[in-house]
Amino acid sequence: MGLRSILTAAAAALAALSAGPAAAAAPEKVPIEAFADLPFIADPLLSPDAKHVAARVSANGNEQLAIYTLPVDGATQPKIVPVGVQPRWFRWAGKDRLLIGYTTISLITGDGFFAILPATRLKRYELSSGSTIDLGKERGLLGDDVIYSDPAGRYILLSAQATAGDSPAVQRVDLATGASVEVQRKMRDIWNWFADAEGHVRGGIAYSGKGYSIYYRDDPRGELKKTAAGRLPADEAAVDSIRLLPGSRAGVIVTNAPTGRFAAYNYELGAPEIGAPIFEHPEVDVSGVEVSADGKRIDGVYYEDDRPRVKWLAPEMEQLQAKIDKTFPGKVNRIINRSDDGDSVLIWSGSAEDPGSY
Repeated sequence: MGLRSILTAAAAALAALSAGPAAAAAPEKVPIEAFADLPFIADPLLSPDAKHVAARVSANGNEQLAIYTLPVDGATQPKIVPVGVQPRWFRWAGKDRLLIGYTTISLITGDGFFAILPATRLKRYELSSGSTIDLGKERGLLGDDVIYSDPAGRYILLSAQATAGDSPAVQRVDLATGASVEVQRKMRDIWNWFADAEGHVRGGIAYSGKGYSIYYRDDPRGELKKTAAGRLPADEAAVDSIRLLPGSRAGVIVTNAPTGRFAAYNYELGAPEIGAPIFEHPEVDVSGVEVSADGKRIDGVYYEDDRPRVKWLAPEMEQLQAKIDKTFPGKVNRIINRSDDGDSVLIWSGSAEDPGSY
């Protein structure tokens, strides 16, 4: 079956996720309350083996996390994930597990005062067993910053804090049991840690006053060294993320340090300066990068002006986008994500006159 046939069949099958009743011959006026309704399905993610889709679904004004088994048809019902919280985000960790970040309340006490502040936590849901466990809770940790996820879904590296006022340490968390061990102690002023493609903590970003510094280690077990530093272009932020490619010191950094707008630049571990730009937008921030399934290259860069967009850097992704656009002409077509083998993609297709289908 050719790619055009596959895409057409996929569109027909997955349209059931968002299809509504047939339009009446004389459309009635839409009540204003309808514009505040939650979409039936939102933020879907294809599993690494392309056998499931996880998504937010809504019914009667309530939003829940659910998993569809593929392929779907009109009779397919999603499996509701009983997490008991409102997810901030979710993503697959291997083909059988979901990571779910959510917000909770943290109580800070001191000498004669207390404060109640929002804090983030993390859960793991396992599709095969239906079990849900809290990650890091047995240590009283706060945070849902997953800096590395094992492709097989065995463990993650979690950057989390003992209290809301602490800088974070990094825990290696077993996703089967929830047991964790500290692999990187906290350090003064380092608020963001990053790992390499093999799952080793290789550095962190420190903020002090109106400046920032990047720390790194040559060897996964070596001591941290201070490298690139600079002034913050604003009161907050400087480095959004650092991704290192497998088997090398090279990677990509998303930062607003050079221009005041976040953009993607080449990065060399330990280099005293940020490298040449990979992609800069003249008016808006870069919001993230798309890395290939094997982690060996940067496939694209995300940004948003009047709508979410992607600049594909890999020729094969440009070609795939062109084929999708030809299959669904006159539409805005976005590749949401791909299976690990690259043979399956989840697509959103819509327009100004069409709310879109997955």
